[in-house]
Amino acid sequence: MSDRRGAGDIVPERHLIAPTLHTDRLRMVAFEERHLDPFTRIQYDPRVAEWYGGLPDPPHAWSTQLEQTWRVMAMFAGHWVLRGFGQWAVEDAATGALLGRVGLWQPEGWPGVEVGWLVHPDRWGRGYATEAARAAVEWGFATLDLDRIISITVPHNTRSQQVMRKVGLTDTGTTVHAGGHEQVLFAVGREEWSTR
Repeated sequence: MSDRRGAGDIVPERHLIAPTLHTDRLRMVAFEERHLDPFTRIQYDPRVAEWYGGLPDPPHAWSTQLEQTWRVMAMFAGHWVLRGFGQWAVEDAATGALLGRVGLWQPEGWPGVEVGWLVHPDRWGRGYATEAARAAVEWGFATLDLDRIISITVPHNTRSQQVMRKVGLTDTGTTVHAGGHEQVLFAVGREEWSTR
């Protein structure tokens, strides 16, 4: 069954690709089209883009930012299909506002299943990344039966390293080259997680 939107546009019935998770303050859901504008604003905030190589100079037009964010969201959806896990859109449970993304990630050639996050900078320092990342790690161990979950970041990203520690990951002292950059690797194993 399908519904019609406008003149002849047919939209197929939606199929859930990711389970919805709830924490005390957050709702973690599959990315949907309604997330495109707010997620674009988060991704292209200079304070966020700094950790992903910065913004182009001059910045892309809004239409180009939307197109590129659409591709990122489609990649997240595809990761769920191909791997059976992926990134969730993280919403404020009380207001429905998009706060960012969190989830498990392992593109081809990655050093392991990684928990990663991105939170709107106006919401930094409120524990949202930690709360959502803990839920993602718990889901990964309980549902996917993983033995180990990692998280990586550039050595000077101390904020992310603080979140990694709060989530329960430990600095392994390992340097990896992922995404073309030198990264530090944190990890937690199933047995270590279960004793916490």
